[in-house]
Amino acid sequence: MSGFSDLHRAGDPLILPNAWDVASARCLAEAGFRALGTTSLGVAAAGGLPDGAGATSAETLRLTRSLAKLPVHLTVDIETGSVNAAVAVAAAGAAGVNMEDAMGPAQAHAALIRSVKRELPQLFVNARTDTHWQRPGDLAETLRRVRRYADAGACSCPADTPSPPCHSWACGGSAPVPCSSAPPSPPAPTQPWRSATASLYDRTFRPTRRSMPGRPPGDTSRTREAVRAAERDEVRHREHPHPP
Repeated sequence: MSGFSDLHRAGDPLILPNAWDVASARCLAEAGFRALGTTSLGVAAAGGLPDGAGATSAETLRLTRSLAKLPVHLTVDIETGSVNAAVAVAAAGAAGVNMEDAMGPAQAHAALIRSVKRELPQLFVNARTDTHWQRPGDLAETLRRVRRYADAGACSCPADTPSPPCHSWACGGSAPVPCSSAPPSPPAPTQPWRSATASLYDRTFRPTRRSMPGRPPGDTSRTREAVRAAERDEVRHREHPHPP
């Protein structure tokens, strides 16, 4: 199996679907994808934890160890991340990490990227800027952050910008600028890769969320409750396939 970095080629985009548990990862691997990512949103929701709050380190590491057994390359979403988190998932079998800036100071995030690459030169660091995540965004600010992160050693710098602007951006040739997408939107032929991040998780559980009246916007607690109930029912069915 070629290296994860080798799969990033302009003209032959790498489609990188994101899994949130072993079952979803196995389905994607069996479908023929050569590489998988993890979605911190999905991992957090599956564990009943908040996303983006540094609360999923243990769950992420356990999932990494399980997914590393699959015959695919694995890149792991460690939220904003840390050197210790990157070292841990790399030791568990990850070929890369996703590190989001959460719109914090760009200089601090660039310094973190530089520290991770100094410690793990072979690790593929995907440094995401959140300039357009749940906000209108500013293209000039996005490009400034992308260039800063690339200069710090990031291997790619995604931004959830509207198409087509994200297709045409460049980073001075130092790092590709991929896009996140909800399928079935096709990748642009010049992109080195396109990531279906939390969109797969969202599409899987959107019908469940819609069936729950009175849910405040952004509240995933009832979705988690429904998922856990379904998992308990599945366990009971396996243990007692023929109830009296």
